[in-house]
Amino acid sequence: MLYQLDVPDPELPSTLNQPERVKAQAGPHATIALHNLVEVEEFGNMGRSVPPALAPLLERYRQIYEKYEPADARYLSNHRGHLMVLRPEEQEVCTAELIRTLTMTATKAELQERLRELDKAGYTHFAVSIRHGHPEMLEEWADVFAGV
Repeated sequence: MLYQLDVPDPELPSTLNQPERVKAQAGPHATIALHNLVEVEEFGNMGRSVPPALAPLLERYRQIYEKYEPADARYLSNHRGHLMVLRPEEQEVCTAELIRTLTMTATKAELQERLRELDKAGYTHFAVSIRHGHPEMLEEWADVFAGV
């Protein structure tokens, strides 16, 4: 994602200085950690976690999760739209800090530097997930990769 979350960057085109666009594109990925962590006891941990500073968001998400019905199949609601859209009830827990911490959301130059660091660390593959309703993400990521 090549976006600014909360402070407009005069070097970016105005279309990239849109916090709601960032939330729509990066939010579904950021909330996956919350989806998993509220179901750890039932389904196990996929290896994701949130730092202590974000623990209140996880607890708030747990409150949301506990309201899903039927109680014995909450996972059906929890994973509806999974990695595709941010559900209305997730809006409040999908903060700029959650997105910044759990996703690759930054300026193009910062993303390119992060990818170079991953390369130096020995990674040979990097995957992106294009969000439903945001086909422009493919070209934006292609532009990031072209500069690495």
